[in-house]
Amino acid sequence: MQSVKEELYSVNNEHQTKIEELVRLNNDLSNLMKNTEIGALYLDRKLCIRKTNQKVSEITNIMESDVGRPISHITIMERYPDFIEDINAVVADLKSIDKELVDTKGRTWLARIRPYRNEYNAVDGIIVTFVDITKLKEKELALSSLNRRLDSAMTYSNIAWWEWDVVTGQVLFHEKKATMLGYSIEEFPTDVYEICKLLHPEDYEQTMEAMRLHIEGKTESWEIKYRIKRKDETYAWYYDRGRITQKNALGKPIMVVGTVIDISKLEAMEQEISGQQQTLKALIDISPVAMTHVDSQGYIIYANQKAQQLFGMTLLEIIDRSYEHYKWHITDRHGNSIPAEALPFSQIKKTHQPVTNYEHAIQHEGQEALMLSISGIPIMSADGIFEGAMFYLEKI
Repeated sequence: MQSVKEELYSVNNEHQTKIEELVRLNNDLSNLMKNTEIGALYLDRKLCIRKTNQKVSEITNIMESDVGRPISHITIMERYPDFIEDINAVVADLKSIDKELVDTKGRTWLARIRPYRNEYNAVDGIIVTFVDITKLKEKELALSSLNRRLDSAMTYSNIAWWEWDVVTGQVLFHEKKATMLGYSIEEFPTDVYEICKLLHPEDYEQTMEAMRLHIEGKTESWEIKYRIKRKDETYAWYYDRGRITQKNALGKPIMVVGTVIDISKLEAMEQEISGQQQTLKALIDISPVAMTHVDSQGYIIYANQKAQQLFGMTLLEIIDRSYEHYKWHITDRHGNSIPAEALPFSQIKKTHQPVTNYEHAIQHEGQEALMLSISGIPIMSADGIFEGAMFYLEKI
């Protein structure tokens, strides 16, 4: 009888421990739901609302008091009329759906509908998240605007043709070659060497050298970028390209034909973009969030100051390693090793999709383990080629 009591007491303690763990887990989830900036909506197998948070209520007509109601009984939001249809589509084929939508306040949200899977990977409902991407869309619009300006500059840029008679030194040209610089066609010189006197002193020698090399037949074409003086004494940037079109009986060039484009606006844009890139790099470097950049082969090529502090390593020490380097001593919460293919970088490289809040520990030799929460996004080229990933790390 005594042993039975002891066994019951032990089982009761185990149950009590499990209950406490479940309570803590539920509290953690509740706090996450309340305090996150991401709207989260959980539906059970019957598509009844299991959980929701305040952010969802800000975006849709769903209230926390709607928990338990079938989602089909609620008019979710006027600007997402296909919401129920999309949920049913995810239930039917288990394929995720992402859609961008704009709420009544003009904010842009990324709605993501995913199958909700339990610990056995069985589908146990639907999870819908709403991520505020307003600032991202604003940046995309700004970048799109910049790209349109660039396209416009290339499409509608000032361009003029020219012909250079090498024997006489005279240049015949379209009037825009002069007017782009503020000169009338009568004011602009026609002698090639008089035109060259308008070149910026810093660009003169390299421009003359490029010309000589082509005339001597050492290059297939004449191609150079230089500054040239306008009538108002300022300088425009010209991109000049041409080639020999006629030679005499001795094989000497007698005619060179080409085009010149005023790329001053493009140069100004490039300088502006370069300045913005430098500013962005500086902002990332001093960001309070630890960030690392991993290339397509898995090697760390950048870590900002916060990441260096978090790792307790210098930048040179960090970029000497790959994401899976053995010196990281990567383990899960229980000290078990994690295979490389399960790590965030491998997941992103394989799926080209972001990874959020992946937890694992790293440990330097002779130091305590450092538990991290890791989120990452893929970096893709314009051709859709994977070029690496940017990671955001937080100490847990």
